[in-house]
Amino acid sequence: MPPKQKRGQSRQDYATPMELIDAVEHRFGTIGFDLAASKGNSVADEYYDLRADSLAPRTSWELPGVSVAWLNPPFGKLGPWAKKCAEHRDLQRWTLLLAPLGSQDWACEHVWGKAFVLKLRGRVTFVGEKDGFVKDLMIAAYGFGVAGEEFWDWRTQVAGAAE
Repeated sequence: MPPKQKRGQSRQDYATPMELIDAVEHRFGTIGFDLAASKGNSVADEYYDLRADSLAPRTSWELPGVSVAWLNPPFGKLGPWAKKCAEHRDLQRWTLLLAPLGSQDWACEHVWGKAFVLKLRGRVTFVGEKDGFVKDLMIAAYGFGVAGEEFWDWRTQVAGAAE
């Protein structure tokens, strides 16, 4: 069966499954802000929606008091999101970008060497879908000036399972 995702034709508003969010929070701490969300899919009480426009120069990503910010942006145009994450990589907090794993230009310029990349083991099934996403995913963890990479079986951290 061919993949459902087609360049320029796929949905861009998939909500992150709570199992993945639980694993992320187990590893990084409570998510205090969602940088690209809507009322229906935010993983934090505080979030930027389309109206706030997270990518606009007037919109601050400083977020005082937030130790973990989450970002599951539209996968169709990841470059601007990764660029803004990289611009904030020295903040003393985590900014976590969920994105397809790859070597596209945006990843080469704004992820590799600028974030700690968790290559997710196991397919992620987005909310409302019955099948796992067709591509491997990563979480690019920006913050504290760290870089590197590892494979992460996020499923082992769900429901208090041992790492």
